[in-house]
Amino acid sequence: MMHYLLMLKSDEHPELGPPPAELMAAIAEHGAAMAQAGVLISTAGLAPAPMGRRLRLEDGRTTPVPAREQIDAYALIKAVGDDEAADLAGQFLALHAKHWPGWQGEAEVRALFGAEGA
Repeated sequence: MMHYLLMLKSDEHPELGPPPAELMAAIAEHGAAMAQAGVLISTAGLAPAPMGRRLRLEDGRTTPVPAREQIDAYALIKAVGDDEAADLAGQFLALHAKHWPGWQGEAEVRALFGAEGA
């Protein structure tokens, strides 16, 4: 088993308001099932991009830069390989499609170096 970081990304969409309660309940239920199966290590939603900071190091100087994308949430999971990790990410996207009409975004799946085995 390898460890993967799933990042759920979207453009800011203030017109949609906060995530619906139905989506949050579905995510909680799905996360509990994944944890019970030993697949989910950690997950959380993130504050909106304007509430965070992004810094860039260039030519030895650190300067603030505007965020180009918003990471809405993350999940740290265990999966057999890239295909299984991508399938798990797709499940989170499917929950959004079902419970938050109008939301558009993407999931990025990245393997963690040195995090094999459990």
